[in-house]
Amino acid sequence: MVFSHRLGAVVLPAQNGVLSALGYDLAKLGSKSLGVIVQEGSRKASGVVFPDLGIFYTLKNEEIADIEFLSHEKTEFKIFFDQQKQSTSVNIAWILGEVVRFLKPKFFLTFEKAEEVLELFQSDLGLLREFFSGDPQTPVLYLGLGIEEFKTETLIKIQEISKDRLLFYRVLPAGLHKVELALYFRHP
Repeated sequence: MVFSHRLGAVVLPAQNGVLSALGYDLAKLGSKSLGVIVQEGSRKASGVVFPDLGIFYTLKNEEIADIEFLSHEKTEFKIFFDQQKQSTSVNIAWILGEVVRFLKPKFFLTFEKAEEVLELFQSDLGLLREFFSGDPQTPVLYLGLGIEEFKTETLIKIQEISKDRLLFYRVLPAGLHKVELALYFRHP
C-alpha cells in the first residue's frame, strides 16, 4: 500500500494484513475500518487508532494507505475520499484525524471506546459529574494525547473541528513538560 507517513492521516488497513489475521472482515466493515495515525513510529511502522473497532494497533507502514494522499493519485480513492468528506454523518476517524493534525501531540497516551461514558470513570457518577452533566450512558471514545501546553484557543479550535461530537475534555498532568489532553467524543 502507499503511505505518506503523517500524523493524523486517515488510513485504510490492508485487506490481507494484521487486522484481517485478527479476524476483522475489512471488506464487510467498509468505512468502519478507517483508522487514524496517532503515533509516528519508525520508517517501518506507525501507531493507528481504529475508532469504530475500538482498538489501537501498531502496523507496518506497508499495511496502511493514506486515503487523502491516494485521492490525488487514484480515482477510486478520490471518489471514496469525496464521499466521506461530503457525508452528513461524518465518520469519527476524519474528526480525530483533523484534531490530531491540529494538536501535533508529542505523545499518544491512550485510546478507549466504551458503550457508556460512565464505564471510563469506574462507575463513579460523582467523579463523572465534575466534568460532564449529560447522559452517563452516552457511547464514547476517549483519546488521550500528550501536548506541551493547553490554551483556550486550542479548545475553541477542537470544538470547531468536532462540531457536536466533543462531549467534554480534561487537562491532566502527564509528566515532565507535557500535559494530557483527554478528549471524550460522542460515538457514534
